[in-house]
Amino acid sequence: MKRRTLLQWLAAIPAILPFQPLRVFAQPRDLTPDAVAMLRDIAPTVLPASLGAVRIGATVERFIAWTRGYREGVALNHGYGHPRLQRSGASPVAGYVAQLAALDR
Repeated sequence: MKRRTLLQWLAAIPAILPFQPLRVFAQPRDLTPDAVAMLRDIAPTVLPASLGAVRIGATVERFIAWTRGYREGVALNHGYGHPRLQRSGASPVAGYVAQLAALDR
């Protein structure tokens, strides 16, 4: 095998492999304990009082469960007239943590 052929093969390997976006590992994947406490503190203020304390607490717990179960790159349903599947984006948890920390200041 010629050296040039070997180099061509090595250069072609990354094109064959599936591309995975680089992730920033410093970003939180789950809500921090401080963020969860802040959510529980502000929920009675921002959610309708007609829900009652029990349903407000349940809503907060469902939101926390949703953030823990969020997965990046999952195929989403496409709407009528949209032939291509969309994929879920990056986790919004890092933004939520930053926003809740800003409220605490």
